[in-house]
Amino acid sequence: MRAALLGALGTFALGSSGASASSSSQWAVQSAKRTVYASGNVAQVDVKISAKNTGSETKEFILTTSKKYGRPGHIVAYGSSVKNQLRVEGYNGTHPKTDTCKCSYKHYAVKFNKAIEAGKTVSFTYSMNLGVPFTPLPKTIHLYQRQFLQYFDTLYLPSVYPVETQVTNVELASSGTQVEQIEPAGVGAKTAKSSNVVKFGPFDENVDFF
Repeated sequence: MRAALLGALGTFALGSSGASASSSSQWAVQSAKRTVYASGNVAQVDVKISAKNTGSETKEFILTTSKKYGRPGHIVAYGSSVKNQLRVEGYNGTHPKTDTCKCSYKHYAVKFNKAIEAGKTVSFTYSMNLGVPFTPLPKTIHLYQRQFLQYFDTLYLPSVYPVETQVTNVELASSGTQVEQIEPAGVGAKTAKSSNVVKFGPFDENVDFF
């Protein structure tokens, strides 16, 4: 599924497909809150994750980013506070889902400071920049012609693990940013008329992204 948000100062689009969740995963993401800060030339994304270890004891959690929308740059992760830094490195393992989606997605591994026991829940946040993900529409204009900016992203959080509930907030430059179009219809909307936040979700269908 693909979603889109079009405005005189900005157009934003998010899209993906989802299926029923798998029960054989190492982790079950209980909640994911994604915030896209689209107020500058470089978009930043913060994702807050709460996940339960449904497998064996582990010190690793796989992150997934899309190569289709923007160019994800340096990724940082931290626990309960920014002082509790977590190590993030490229994922070189053999998870079955990462092997089937290397062309469109890139995977990283968050390394926890201590092993997470089976059945335990952990919360952390990861942040990344997307370079300059905006594209003008149309690309060239005549004098006095209006030009829009478009931003495309996945509607659901890319994840090799099933996600039980999730929400995406797109934060615009200001409450005065004019939004012309949001797709798919009825999925995303401004949180309030005077707000600068467009909210997609929450989605509670227990999505398995891949």
